Amino acid sequence: NNRLKIIEKEKLETELIFLRAQLNPHFLFNALNCIHVLMKEDIKLAEQTLLKFSNLIRYQLYDCNNNKTSLEKEVSFLNDYIALEYVRNNENRKINFEIINPIDNLKIAPFILLPFVENAFKHLSHFKSQINTINIKINSINQHMNFEIHNTYDQSDTNINYSGIGLYNVKRRLDLLYPNKYSLKNYQSDGKYTVILSIALHEI
Repeated sequence: NNRLKIIEKEKLETELIFLRAQLNPHFLFNALNCIHVLMKEDIKLAEQTLLKFSNLIRYQLYDCNNNKTSLEKEVSFLNDYIALEYVRNNENRKINFEIINPIDNLKIAPFILLPFVENAFKHLSHFKSQINTINIKINSINQHMNFEIHNTYDQSDTNINYSGIGLYNVKRRLDLLYPNKYSLKNYQSDGKYTVILSIALHEI
């Protein structure tokens, strides 16, 4: 029984490493493509964006070696990622990122929120006659993190798929890291797609 438990633990740890690694190439591709476009249009802005990209890589390489990182660092990472996406294409876009209550005393699995943000940008509507919006809110109450993200989308687009490999991976990671300690809801209504994630976290 002890041997089986050890094997199962090693299997789960290996799967976590694999799932975490699958998140990175998609992110790196998006960021590098953003900088590549900027270098042709605005060198100064490209330099500033490259600095943000450097911060993201530093976070990825040095701050995420453990299974948990501070929620404050994770939010900073998301801010830099959003800034890159916004610079890449900001026409008719409005991005709101709101933090409610202190988050500096909580820790979370790194990159657990990124796929939801990536998905919001991927499926964001592109209406020219109205503002296309992404609204993100993070709230912490009694060591629970509540994450909400809403994005407008084109309801006439029948090719929208919110069940890609990125979201499958994050659900699998949630099952492995936070068994029976999280809830995840997603739905479409009135031209907006919504994800609500709640996780019971630990203090630093």
